[in-house]
Amino acid sequence: MPILTPPLAIQSPGEKPVPKEKTLGAMAKSISPLAVPYRFPTRLSFRSGSRLLYSTTNTPLHSRLNTSTNDASQQSPVVTPMHKTSPAALETTRSLSNEVGGLAPAASIDPFMPGEDLAPQEAPPGTLATGPPGGFPMLIPDPTLPLRSKTTLELLNSAFVYKMCTQAWLVKIAPHLISMASTLRLSWLVNFVTRHTFFAKFCAGETESEIVRTMRKLKGFGIGSILDVSIEADLSDENAKADPAELRARWNVKADVLAKEYERSIELASQEPGSFAALKVTGLTGPDVLYRLSQPHRPMHAAFASADSNKDGSINYSEFKKSVLPTMPGFDKVSSSSAIFSMIDADNDGLIDWLDIEMSLSVANDYARPLYMGKKGYGAQSESDFEDYDLLMARLNALADFAKSMNVRLMIDAEHSYFQPLIDNAALSLQTRFNKFDPSIPEYLQAPLVFNTYQMYAKNGLSNLKKDWERSQREGWAFGAKLVRGAYMHLERERASQMGYPSPINDTIEDTHAMYNAGVEFLLDKIASLQNDVLQPSPIAENTIQVQNPAVFVATHNANSIEKTIQKAKVFGIPAQSRTVMVGQLLGMHDDVSYTLGRDGYSIYKYVPYGPVGEVLPYLIRRAQENSAVLGTIQREVDNIKTELKHRIFGGARETRANNSTRSSSVSST
Repeated sequence: MPILTPPLAIQSPGEKPVPKEKTLGAMAKSISPLAVPYRFPTRLSFRSGSRLLYSTTNTPLHSRLNTSTNDASQQSPVVTPMHKTSPAALETTRSLSNEVGGLAPAASIDPFMPGEDLAPQEAPPGTLATGPPGGFPMLIPDPTLPLRSKTTLELLNSAFVYKMCTQAWLVKIAPHLISMASTLRLSWLVNFVTRHTFFAKFCAGETESEIVRTMRKLKGFGIGSILDVSIEADLSDENAKADPAELRARWNVKADVLAKEYERSIELASQEPGSFAALKVTGLTGPDVLYRLSQPHRPMHAAFASADSNKDGSINYSEFKKSVLPTMPGFDKVSSSSAIFSMIDADNDGLIDWLDIEMSLSVANDYARPLYMGKKGYGAQSESDFEDYDLLMARLNALADFAKSMNVRLMIDAEHSYFQPLIDNAALSLQTRFNKFDPSIPEYLQAPLVFNTYQMYAKNGLSNLKKDWERSQREGWAFGAKLVRGAYMHLERERASQMGYPSPINDTIEDTHAMYNAGVEFLLDKIASLQNDVLQPSPIAENTIQVQNPAVFVATHNANSIEKTIQKAKVFGIPAQSRTVMVGQLLGMHDDVSYTLGRDGYSIYKYVPYGPVGEVLPYLIRRAQENSAVLGTIQREVDNIKTELKHRIFGGARETRANNSTRSSSVSST
């Protein structure tokens, strides 16, 4: 079928350029809103019990919010090219051409990237001592803070869990044991043991009262919460054998149930002002759809980098036609490549960069969709893939609408690299709409509602961050970013080897550390620059934090990275009380750092996972794997627990060992 027929005019390179307004206007009209408002399903639940979190109603979320569902821009906003800025302003995106291969990286938590070795400093526990040359503060965590807040039973359970994590053989075979238990119909036993050990340590609970109790306990120590429904999905060989229509129906039912649970998560988060809710896109549509619509990204980007022969970050029409366009699954349906190029080249200068391509050839654009329709095994396989994408965006837009009404911020989690391009597409679509600047309010006062996640163990992690920052400047919205190192490192490398493409993961741990710290510094510099611009005309406000964006969320257990963030913020004149710089860690891990930061007034958050025990098992397995990789840290944790228990039994002083090992372990929230 031909692509880009009228109303988009077709032209050859030698013809007079088509007026850009007409091209973009037609493009803007190409998104078709859903015929009916998105509705959550009727009465489905995960488990029975007291007050449940996992039930749903059939009330349309849109109707409760009194928001219109007839406006196409409200349903699934079209991302059209904006006029490109000056070459200097594009510096952050031009570097993209130097990165070839690999899908956009997966996210979450990498087992373990040691931090730089810093010698322990003599200072009271829980203080910011004078550290490296220059006199900037160095974080000295106080292990007694979290231990004193726990019951004796909780301490005993923590010691048991840590001891189990030291059994590397047990951690390694845990997934197989769980699978075997399921086959033998012994999942109930696994769930029972897990609920009273690992689940109690790393999760908030299953019921509303358990979750709220955890949030309020953290708040009492100056720690905010990020509610995380720990239910995720991945590709499965069984899916390939199932009937496509039946599989699709089953996934949409699951997605509706999870969407309702995310709505409940947002409602729970609203009970503690300033809280976040985390969303995993993989649960909101079929993983096969995410995979197929993400497939073209890697070959397209590799082709762009190859075509950019002079490495200035841009290509012309001939290079686009010869190198980039043929990598798309539906290339054989193209009737006029010049019309496609004209659509991308918003300022008619004859050059386009990678960001132009991403913004114009998004799967959200109806006119670009035929390019994603491929042959068996590559790209979309039917119109139902696009329908499922529209359903995904309807769910996400409804949730973001609800979060806005409840004053709860959203974090879009990053996941496996083979899903990440479409996850990023969805996150950016939400940011374009919900982080959009209100012309009646100064831009520096407008905080982001939606945060996307950037994984710095990936080779293109830093360039992705800079690219999306540039996009926010072109389109005019508040930028919110969560920086993690990453998870699934071994899985990503193994899959890349099997599939024959370059590994998307950094070759060395040092590369990851450098990229992570560079990403944090990049955003701190943007915050400081805007803050200086705002405060310079007003000396009386010298120590007042007014800037609300960009906002950076430093998600790490690496104390070195946290120290660097504190030091750089101090250099840039951003005090601890700034709510544009936040630190995040996982519930139950490195609590000494979290509690110390909370006590000292820093903006610190805990990821608070919850959900049915059986659904949370993959998350808990990763926690065990991560802890098993840092035996020194575990031993110190156990020693500190023993000291606390001795103090409770025999009295005397608490002489715990400051956990300086947090400098040599690096975990980032999913």
